[in-house]
Amino acid sequence: MNLQNVIENFQTFNNFARNPKNGGINRIAFSHPERVAALKFSMLCQKAGLDVYFDFFGNVIARREGKQPSLKPIVLGSHIDTVKDGGQYDGLLGVLGALEVVEHLNAHHIETDHPIIIIAFACEESTRFNEATLGSKYLTGKMAKDDMKFIKDNDDNVLYDIVAPLAQDMNGKRALFERNKIKAFLELHIEQGPILENNQKDIGIVTDIAAPHRFKLQIAGVTSHSGSTPMPMRTDALTTAAEVILKIEALGQAYHDKGIVTTVGYANVYPNTMNAIPGEVTLLIDIRGKDKSIREKSSRRDESTHRNHYNKSSSRLCIRRFRSGSTT
Repeated sequence: MNLQNVIENFQTFNNFARNPKNGGINRIAFSHPERVAALKFSMLCQKAGLDVYFDFFGNVIARREGKQPSLKPIVLGSHIDTVKDGGQYDGLLGVLGALEVVEHLNAHHIETDHPIIIIAFACEESTRFNEATLGSKYLTGKMAKDDMKFIKDNDDNVLYDIVAPLAQDMNGKRALFERNKIKAFLELHIEQGPILENNQKDIGIVTDIAAPHRFKLQIAGVTSHSGSTPMPMRTDALTTAAEVILKIEALGQAYHDKGIVTTVGYANVYPNTMNAIPGEVTLLIDIRGKDKSIREKSSRRDESTHRNHYNKSSSRLCIRRFRSGSTT
């Protein structure tokens, strides 16, 4: 492996997307830095002699032919987009690592029987559209172009209206990656938790995918002046939201031994000023688990708890479910 080449590639991709204030990486899906990174990666793949193209959704697909082209391909890859102020190795490690595998094979004149395909997925993070793995959903046929017309980002921009004008699939190719048509899929990914580090392990093998169940919770109270509204006459959406957050934390603790984790990762308060009682709070809630039935059971218990609580309070509640991922 050419370690220096790998280091230089990381620096190239991360420098033009780095937040100078905290060092975080910002390649949000379909932002300028993310699309520049996709284009840059496609150019590196072309330089390595691969047959490269973009599909309609903006996934980069690069193929190294095998000695027996009819054999099922071995697919390598990961994603290029990041969360807000993300880590420098998240996703990019699997993309550049896959390219380094091909570079190593080329440098040593090694031909493989099976074709090798590298994929740099677009929009795998849920940061912008509150739904993850959109690029791989499109690539595997689990999301069609029409489905994109009903998915909006945090600013109410429609996914299809963002993707279509990019006109990325200039050759009109659409590769449908079905499970029975590939030999294997391998992704190298940095650990996003403390388990390997705490156990002083360099590498681990994923045994389960704890897919998320996500929903938006909107709590409506009444905005009024903080100095002139008596405590018994208040309908404070934020104090209600605080109770919700604690209940969601308690839910995760209660189901911890069954592999459930719960998070409130986003809170927006209106009007968000010191001298006004909050009249509206929006929370984004993430519940994950390795066992789908247990995850759904905990999610239903969570929603039921919220509804029962608000039936006894003066706050109004609106729950919007996002599409849930499948556990593996």
